[in-house]
Amino acid sequence: MSQKKILFNLIYPTKDIGGGWNYIENFIAAIFSNKKSKDYEFFALCNEESVKLVKDFLPTENVDVCISVKDSKKYLKRIYYENVYTKTFIANKSIDIQHWFGNVASPISKTCNHIVIHDFLFWKNFRENIARTLYQMTLFKVNSYMGNNFYLPISNKTKKDLKEITNSKGNVINIIPNALDDNYGKISIEDVDNFKRKFNLNYEFILFVSHTYKHKNHLSLVKAYKSYKNNGGNRKLVLRGDKINNYSSIENAIKDSELEDDIVWLPRLSNLEMQCLYKSATFMIFPSLYEGGGIPLMEAFACECPVACSSLNVFKNFYNDIPYYFDPNKVESILNAIKVMDESIRLRNKISQQGLKHVEKFRYNIISDKILNGYKLKFEEE
Repeated sequence: MSQKKILFNLIYPTKDIGGGWNYIENFIAAIFSNKKSKDYEFFALCNEESVKLVKDFLPTENVDVCISVKDSKKYLKRIYYENVYTKTFIANKSIDIQHWFGNVASPISKTCNHIVIHDFLFWKNFRENIARTLYQMTLFKVNSYMGNNFYLPISNKTKKDLKEITNSKGNVINIIPNALDDNYGKISIEDVDNFKRKFNLNYEFILFVSHTYKHKNHLSLVKAYKSYKNNGGNRKLVLRGDKINNYSSIENAIKDSELEDDIVWLPRLSNLEMQCLYKSATFMIFPSLYEGGGIPLMEAFACECPVACSSLNVFKNFYNDIPYYFDPNKVESILNAIKVMDESIRLRNKISQQGLKHVEKFRYNIISDKILNGYKLKFEEE
């Protein structure tokens, strides 16, 4: 029996999509950590940046870098490559399943589509980019009526949104959460010490890991942190995230609050350095107003970093009652969470221990089986 052929469609994803990029990176790495992946032959259509996601796993002849990063941002060019170019590639290679990432999928593809859906924030922020929203919603609705898809939302929250927005009849829906490297968080004290010296983090600090998207709620955090400092709080606030979109307003808020010496921005870090960052933090605060999955929480728990986070249903579904929850819409609630976490070593230790145990269910060895079983299910139906 010949190997079935799987195509990763990576024409769209680039690093600036934030957590979506980390999810895809973990998704692909998880697949190839599993011996069952040898039952299939994999191909990839990439842009100049996304090729990095597969270069360690696929032979060169199975990878087609068909578009530049710049062109992947142009909707008309991307639409052409995702629909016309891809269709030709599939025919030439006799692809059995096409795997899409980043909330996109071709509406004219007759091949079985496995579609990863991170979140529906683009629909929530309809007015910010009407053309993009209409295009992506058209993809979802047309694909859903074709009934030849395996939808892979990353959380119960995204699954619920998917059912509300599209017709899911005739399509399989299977939640695939972020996959956590089997060794993530298992680093040495020496690594952590070297990291602290490199970035001069020789003090206790509160951590927030997020790009500066508006819904991440940096401004409310700055206000809460200002009150924390005014009331005698002595820990610094360390921010790790790309300075995009909403950054100027955050920077102005920090200056207006005279917190330039208390809030530290870190540059992009390596995978090992991110683990050291979580390990070094006293706790992480996560005041986001909207999330599809919230990968930083999973990473923090794997590194024994206690977490206080927004009382979003997506977090409660993933982590039950383990984090300390607060209302992200109220500055005083964020402030109270900072104070409680700051003052209670016992609470931090409890959250750290429970979180570390809980995230074992998201390791590569478990999530990769879920992904590959989806392929198996498709072929058993034929």
